[in-house]
Amino acid sequence: MGYKDTALRGLLHIIQEYVPVLVAAGVTVAEAEHWLRWAFIDRLARDEQRQGRTPNASHLELVTGIKRRYIHEILGAPPNIDSKAESHPQINKILTAWHAHPLYSTSAGPRSLLIDDSPDEKGFRDLVRSCTDVSPPLMLREFVRIDAIEKLPDRRVRPLMRTYPHARFTNNAIRDIGFRGRDLLSAVVHNMLKEEPPHACCNVQTFQLDPESALIVRKRLEELSAGFSETVNQLLHTRKWSYKEGQSGVPVWMSWTCFSAERPVTELSEFRRPPV
Repeated sequence: MGYKDTALRGLLHIIQEYVPVLVAAGVTVAEAEHWLRWAFIDRLARDEQRQGRTPNASHLELVTGIKRRYIHEILGAPPNIDSKAESHPQINKILTAWHAHPLYSTSAGPRSLLIDDSPDEKGFRDLVRSCTDVSPPLMLREFVRIDAIEKLPDRRVRPLMRTYPHARFTNNAIRDIGFRGRDLLSAVVHNMLKEEPPHACCNVQTFQLDPESALIVRKRLEELSAGFSETVNQLLHTRKWSYKEGQSGVPVWMSWTCFSAERPVTELSEFRRPPV
C-alpha cells in the first residue's frame, strides 16, 4: 500500500466516524466538499504565514489541485454559511405541508394519511409527490427511521412532529465533538511529525479481550481516568503556572482528554488488524 493510498484511507476512517453528525445536522455532501476545499487552502495558507511568507495562489494550486480563482475566493473570506438555511429541507417541507395544506390537514391538525394510493382521498404518496422528487416508499422508510411518523392500523400514518429537529445531537455536543476530534488529531500528527515541543499522547491496546470481561475492564478504565483527570486538573490550575497580567508572551491553552475505544476485532480497519 502506497503512502498516498494510506493517507486517503486514513481520511476515510476519520470522516466515516463524523458522518452521523453531518447527516443529523442535514449537511449535504456538496457542502462538506466545499468545506474540505476551504480547509486545505486555509491550513496551508496559515502555515505559510507562520513562516513569514505570503500565501501564493499558484503554489497552492500546485499542491492542492484547486483552481486559482477558487483559491482567491477562499483566501478572501471563510465559506459562507447561511445560518437561516433549513436542515433536512425535503423532510420539513413535507411536514409543513402535512400540517398546513387543506388537503392533508384540518383545523384540528394534520390528518392521518393512507400509505397507498386511493381514488377517494389524498394519501401519503400524494403528499410526498407534491413536495419532493424522492420516491414515497423511500421517504416513508426515512420518516419511520427518524421517528417522525407513527404507523396506524389500516395502513395509515400520522406525523409526530411539526419540524424535524437535530434530535441526536445538540449544538454544544456537535461543537464538543469538533474540538475534541481536532485536538486529538492535532496531537497525534504533531508528534508523528516530530515537531517541538512534543505533546502528551500515548496508546495502549489489546486484541484479545474476552467479551464478557469487557464490562469490567470498561468500568475500571472509567475509574482510572476519573482519578487521573482530577490529578491533571489540579496540575493545570496550579496558581504558580498561571499567566500573570503584564507578563511577556501570550497565554497558552492546554487540554487533556482521556478516552477509550472499542469494537469487535472483525470490524477493525487494516490499520489495526491483530498481529498474525
